[in-house]
Amino acid sequence: MLKYITTHDIKYKGQLYKGRRILGTEEMLAKIYPLRKKAIFTSGWRSKAEQAEMVKKGVSKTMDSNHRRGVAFDIWNWKEMEAEMKKIGFINDISWDKFHFTPGGEAKARSKYQIIDSLPDKLKEYKPKTTKTEAKSEPVAVKKNEVVSTPQEAPKTPPASISAPTREDSPILEPAETLPSIETNNLTNMPMETPAQKTVKRASWQSLAIALSTIGGLLASQEVRDLVALYPKALAILAVSSVVIMNITKAINSYLQFKEELEKF
Repeated sequence: MLKYITTHDIKYKGQLYKGRRILGTEEMLAKIYPLRKKAIFTSGWRSKAEQAEMVKKGVSKTMDSNHRRGVAFDIWNWKEMEAEMKKIGFINDISWDKFHFTPGGEAKARSKYQIIDSLPDKLKEYKPKTTKTEAKSEPVAVKKNEVVSTPQEAPKTPPASISAPTREDSPILEPAETLPSIETNNLTNMPMETPAQKTVKRASWQSLAIALSTIGGLLASQEVRDLVALYPKALAILAVSSVVIMNITKAINSYLQFKEELEKF
């Protein structure tokens, strides 16, 4: 049965990663629950539609992912958590996806667990089971006509001055004054660039494309061709260089257009 846990805000390499809800089977959540305060979990169970989107974008290679079974988890700080995950039976055996952990490995998890296509009608939060041990009391000898007093039960409701703690989807931790909150892409679960970083990077690529285009135009101009007309080899090198630079410029412009389209999702 699918349930969820809420991970904690975690400071990692000078940045703050906000806590989030991670879905999985109750059996798997019981294993990873103790690590919720130090592992930066970015993905758990995925619906069929979510997995299809992953495959469409090339983030995943199969619709038969163990994320669909609720037994696979992606961890951003995987290097630091690899040994901890191994202790509870989770390993990574995908060379191209080091963030991904499954119980016993991909093949074993795929053969042991069934795909879960839908959420329960009411998704519940996983809570570890606690066992209360009652102290056994030895019989006390009571003298004749002796009155034995029994302790009164503690009040079940706290005093009015004590307010119960509240909890949102993410736990409330100490404020991060100098550490920015990191947003993640819904498809890759990787940290997203800030708007300022995107603007600087896009301007840099555009400047490079303009510079290369200008150089290519100069190399292809008639004036330059006239200067090297007496040297056939130089003209051939010039022509090849012009074509190469023009193709690089087109590739950069195509890349910028692709980035803009990808950021719309």
